[in-house]
This record gives sequence, structure tokens and C-alpha cells, in this order.
Amino acid sequence: MAKVGDKTKFGLSLSNRAVMFGWSSIEDLLDAAITAEDSGCFDGIWTGDNLLSKPRVDALVLLSAIASRTQRVKLGTICLASFPMRNPIQFAIQWASLDVVSRGRSILVV
Repeated sequence: MAKVGDKTKFGLSLSNRAVMFGWSSIEDLLDAAITAEDSGCFDGIWTGDNLLSKPRVDALVLLSAIASRTQRVKLGTICLASFPMRNPIQFAIQWASLDVVSRGRSILVV
């Protein structure tokens, strides 16, 4: 429960789907993540996830790239829609690896 004086937190959703349509590039998304962190206004960077119906750059791969270029912001998926389709052992290793690469900044949202 929020207490009086608690800081409101904001996150930025990056459209990894836009890359597939040529509306954005990976560099644009990485630059946006860096700018968001540097602004001090955002506490998290979020990406979409969907393996079948809405093509996009893989969320875990993109979050790993963002982790390598940022230091403070939390990282996660808006909703990990592909969770039931992923191999549980491989996914556990992939997400744990993201958490190591990000130095503990990942947030798993399923």
C-alpha cells in the first residue's frame, strides 16, 4: 500500500513491434531507453511479447541489449504472453541470464 510521500514511478514502453514494420530501428529503441534513463523521469523500460499473432523483436533479446546500455532502470515485459509456449527450463535459464546481465534489474511479469 502506498504511503504519503511515496514517489510515483513511471515506465516507458518501447515498441519492439515497430521494428518489424520499419517504423523504428533497434538503435532508436536503445537510444530511447538511454534517454529515458538519463532523464531521471523513468524507473522502468518495458517491451511487448508475443510469439505468434503479433510479430516483434524478441523481448528477452531486446531487454538484454537495453540492459547492456543502461545502469539504473528496471527491465521487463509489459506482459509475457508467450510464457505458456516457452520451454520452462530454457526460459528459466534465459530469464536468469537477463537478470545477471542487468545486475538484478529484471522484473518478470507473466
